[in-house]
Amino acid sequence: MEKQKGLAPILIVLLIALVVGGYLIYQKQIKPVVIPQQTSEPSSTNVSPTPTDVGETANWETYENELGFSVKYPTTLDVKSSQDYLTINDPKTFQVNGCVVRNKLRIEMYVQKSDEGSWKQIVDKRVNDPTYHLSDSKTIKVGGLDALRSKYILNKCTDSEVVLLLFKGFLIEISKHPLNSEENSIFDQFLSTFKFLDQNQINNISADDSLSIKKAVFLLPRINMSLDDNNALFAIDQYDGIYAVGRGGKIGSGFAWGATKVNSRWIIVYVEQELPKCSDLDKYSFPKSMISRCNNTKGVEVAR
Repeated sequence: MEKQKGLAPILIVLLIALVVGGYLIYQKQIKPVVIPQQTSEPSSTNVSPTPTDVGETANWETYENELGFSVKYPTTLDVKSSQDYLTINDPKTFQVNGCVVRNKLRIEMYVQKSDEGSWKQIVDKRVNDPTYHLSDSKTIKVGGLDALRSKYILNKCTDSEVVLLLFKGFLIEISKHPLNSEENSIFDQFLSTFKFLDQNQINNISADDSLSIKKAVFLLPRINMSLDDNNALFAIDQYDGIYAVGRGGKIGSGFAWGATKVNSRWIIVYVEQELPKCSDLDKYSFPKSMISRCNNTKGVEVAR
């Protein structure tokens, strides 16, 4: 009995040691679980506005600009246009924010030569300069091109939505007034119908060919335009290394041209404000894929 009493404290100590040791081993085996924190980033909108029903714009009229783009507009509204502006107007009065607005809907588009630098510089200036009164700016796609869409609020009676984009060095500014209208959907449908010339067609043109064609066009006696004229318009629409077609001139007085390379030299086949003559095209075997229609000897438009 004496020995059993002496062993009891030892057994108790061993039991405590086993418990403590087991706990320490358990703690070492457990690894802390780290839950990653999510960070939020500002989202950019780059989806082109699309009409809810393609049929809604199917019967709209088409406005074409000599820069190489087109857009559709509803025939039910008052329209005025030239090569440097387009206005679409619903003359009905409209009340918003307690103000009587003269036009229920007014869409204005202006096209002008830009001297504000790159597209990034234009965006930075418009967004960060408070004198432009722009807010809620976001990037969208219009006709496949980057565009800046913003709210313009001067006061409760003067507000609108503004869309800016840069095309071939020209700034296209589109505004819709008032900001909130019963006809807001028309503006999105209007934007969704923009079509710009496919620039991939001429990505493979060399700088030498581009300059040579431009010189050949501008130095024609009937054109006589300076290569350094900032208001001059010159665009190559299609190019295959032997033939090229495009447009030139100035806003409001443009023309179409066609050229071909003969013995390493570019020759201007035609410069017209209307369709070219069939005889001029046939003389140089101009491809029908570039020019499919022309005027015959009687001045009648025909298919080639």
